[in-house]
Formats: sequence, structure tokens, C-alpha cells
Amino acid sequence: MADTFKQSEHCPAEDLGAYLDGELPAERRDAVERHLAACSGCNSELNFQKKMLLAIEASPIEAGIELPKDFTKRIVTNAESRVDGLRRPKERLNALFICAALFLFSLFALGADAGRTFAIFGVVFDTVGAVAGTATHFALDMGLAAAVILRTLFLNAFSGIAGTGILAAVVFVAAAILFSRFFLRQGRA
Repeated sequence: MADTFKQSEHCPAEDLGAYLDGELPAERRDAVERHLAACSGCNSELNFQKKMLLAIEASPIEAGIELPKDFTKRIVTNAESRVDGLRRPKERLNALFICAALFLFSLFALGADAGRTFAIFGVVFDTVGAVAGTATHFALDMGLAAAVILRTLFLNAFSGIAGTGILAAVVFVAAAILFSRFFLRQGRA
């Protein structure tokens, strides 16, 4: 019916949707109602649009349509797989370009104060680097201390060739266990 609707130059066809939604101002709404009383074509078009809105708003259950059990999952999967532009390889390059342009714009906007503003970031990076360096040295020193203590204990306990062989076997088994756990975790992740 919408295709056969012929409007004259005085028909407010563009206002019919706004009239149905209650979005017209009072004076325009009154003008559309006066026109609908006199124009059968616009009245038919209004009735057609009302029927379309009712059909769209009707739930599938009321209409007697049975949906599959995994209907929502299918819709979500289909929508996610058809999202265009989110998985393009050039996205990272575009994002990097935009970030670089914003950085240059901020430098330009800051002007002579840019050096002082970004000096704060240098202080923060220096502080974080110092803390990370201290933590790394502490961990290395603890590992070195543990190695010295273990070497002293094992050399006293396993002095001789047979003891060295046993020590080597224990170290080999311990290393194999640690590496196998490491590689198994990497495979799961």
C-alpha cells in the first residue's frame, strides 16, 4: 500500500510518521488532522503505517512464531562476526597515527612550556626505573646468596665424585620439573 500512495503537493506525507509518534507541535498536529479528515490517500497511508508499527511491536510469541532455543546466541554470534572494521590489520597503524598527531598537536599547543610539562614524565620514568632496578638487583642478590648457600651445603654433604654425580642428577631433575611446568603453562595460555 505504501508504494501505491500518491500524494499531492499539499499532502503532509513527511509529517505522518511524526504524527504517529506524537512528535508534532500542537498547531502542526491540528493541521495534519484536518488534512487527514479530507484526504483518503493520506488516511490510508496513516493506517498502513499504524499496521506496520503494530506488526513490528508484536512479539514473535504473540504472532505464533516459535524461536529456536539458541536464537539469542545465534544473533549475537552473527552480529559479532559481521562487525566491520574492528579486526582490520590497519587499525593499529591508524591508532598510532592518530596518537602521534594528537601528541604533535599538544606540543604545538603548549609551545614554549612543552619542555617543562613533559619534564614531569621524565621524573616519573626515572623514579619507576630506579625502583625497578633496585627490585631487580635485590632478586639477583637473593638468588646469588641462595646459590652460594646451597653450593656450600651440597659440597659439604656430597664431597667426592659419587656425591657430585648425585648432585648433578638432583639439579637435572629439578630443572626438568621446573621447565616442564613452565612449558605446560605456556601451552595452556
